[in-house]
Amino acid sequence: MTASQKGGTIYIGVTNDLARRMPEHKTGQGSSFASRYGVQRLVWYEGVFRHHRA
Repeated sequence: MTASQKGGTIYIGVTNDLARRMPEHKTGQGSSFASRYGVQRLVWYEGVFRHHRA
């Protein structure tokens, strides 16, 4: 889960490589939603082995 700021817009997504995904969001390549609303601050993550359990 990423957020734009405290009390701001949140974004929830699924990835298999968080270390790669976060820089993509910060440069505007992660998603059009994240780019539009500036949701670049990682506020929560949870590791799971199977994405259908996420």
